[in-house]
Amino acid sequence: RSHRYPGSLRDSCGWNRPVTEFRPRNRRTLMGSDVKNVSITGDFRNGLAYNSKFDTVIFTSCQMDRISMFGSTFEDCTFSGCTLTGANLNSCRFNNTSFYECSMDMATFETSIFANSLITGGRAEYASFRDAAFHGVKINTQLHGADFRIAKSDGLNLSGSNTWGLSINASCSSFVGVAYDQRQLE
Repeated sequence: RSHRYPGSLRDSCGWNRPVTEFRPRNRRTLMGSDVKNVSITGDFRNGLAYNSKFDTVIFTSCQMDRISMFGSTFEDCTFSGCTLTGANLNSCRFNNTSFYECSMDMATFETSIFANSLITGGRAEYASFRDAAFHGVKINTQLHGADFRIAKSDGLNLSGSNTWGLSINASCSSFVGVAYDQRQLE
């Protein structure tokens, strides 16, 4: 499945769907929500949206610092230009989900599962992907100092990512099926 890029979202997803904007409010609560076919923009800082389901949702320029989306499922979703600094995305499932130019410094994705997904541009410095699983995933972002002691990878491509100071498992299984640039290994 090909990934959708922001320039083509207008054609492939259609902007005629409802656009929901959330205004600033500390600790916005969307716990257990089931959100489908909507474009969202706004302020979710310190919000609670754990155990929610998001299907074909486009998040554009959302402020999501320190949001807790623990245990949520994202299917065919797009995050574009969002700030997820310190966000709790532990135990989430990301299927066909893309992150474009997002700031995810110190976000936690521990025990999450990524399948056929893309993280490009932006940064995820000192983010934690500990015990996460990756299946057919391309990551091309700043991973400086990130915890990448992952549980499993199949078709993970880190080519183009800044992996300086990256914490990784030191076992053979960490390197099987993972694509690196030559400069990353030197």
